[in-house]
Amino acid sequence: MKTINTLEDALTMELENLYCGEEKLRDSFSKVLKIIHSNELREIVQRYADSCDDKRLKIYRVFAYLNHEPHLSTAHVIDELIEESIQRLKFAQDPDVQEQILINCVERINAYKICTYEASLRYAEELELDSAADQLLTIIQEERKTKRELVDLSVHLFNIKDYVA
Repeated sequence: MKTINTLEDALTMELENLYCGEEKLRDSFSKVLKIIHSNELREIVQRYADSCDDKRLKIYRVFAYLNHEPHLSTAHVIDELIEESIQRLKFAQDPDVQEQILINCVERINAYKICTYEASLRYAEELELDSAADQLLTIIQEERKTKRELVDLSVHLFNIKDYVA
């Protein structure tokens, strides 16, 4: 891990993790589409996967405001969340239960991303990088919209299915 001495260093580190993480998520979400039975969930996950490139472009713009090129990062947290999701999905045999698990896994990833984008936004605001902050705020709004869609779908699926413990 790099040395972090300034808020700009902290912002750069967060953005590099998010930049690499969005690419990994796009690829992972695209693969998981094959196992989704619910049209509503498939649409949400497809939109979320498709939005990764747009988020990477916005992050790239923030790097431009910083006069910094993004470096490859390992994005350990995203890697672990993806791996945990894969393991959970492997053990779910019932398609309805599998989809609830998938919703919860995507929610976990989404929550991490919201937290990290919000931290990045605070750094950008403190550094008075208004254009960068605008890009990050747009991403946060998109992430929050996905969160609401996932929660609403999860509640809807619980209400129409009869789950047996």
